[in-house]
Amino acid sequence: MEMEAAAVSRAPAVGHRVFLAASLAAINNLAFGYDVGVISGSLRDMASSLRLSTLEQEAATSGLNFVAGLGALLFSGNLLDRLGRRATLLISSVLLLLGAAVVCVAQGFPLLLLGRALQGLGSGCSWSACSVYITEIAPAHARGALVAIADISINVGILIGFAVDRLVNVNFDEADVRWRVAMALSAVMPALYVLLSAGFPESPRW
Repeated sequence: MEMEAAAVSRAPAVGHRVFLAASLAAINNLAFGYDVGVISGSLRDMASSLRLSTLEQEAATSGLNFVAGLGALLFSGNLLDRLGRRATLLISSVLLLLGAAVVCVAQGFPLLLLGRALQGLGSGCSWSACSVYITEIAPAHARGALVAIADISINVGILIGFAVDRLVNVNFDEADVRWRVAMALSAVMPALYVLLSAGFPESPRW
């Protein structure tokens, strides 16, 4: 036990640039969590505004997760191999931005479902690319801790979504405005990634 403790104490510290790069890569996962969480407080207003049936509400809620799974399984691997980790993360940001815009202006179920599908596709690509990227840039002694940022960010995003729902419900009276504002704010995180990723390094493996 003493030898293990000594080995840990001698392990080199994680550089702030590596930690910053890992945190920036996880921003899109934060958006994924937000999109999952915010729908819970916005669905009632959304259903009232767009006159959604119970089946349509279920599709709008679960469509993001379903397409996210497809995105992670069918698309992200090819993008990661052909374009690289940075490009895949950027593509996921663009998809998340487009999805947020489409959802925000939707006047009916088809456009709403398209927006949620775009968000799901972006989330799926981000889900894979983020973990792969962090794994490849992280030093061996800190790899587990840094990769955990990818998963933690999803849960933090869900919490932020709940908090935003509460703030929006308190500060806006019209149901149609409440859900659109809450859903539009999901664009903040991918937009932040696009703005900050200009000097983002590619992974050593790529």
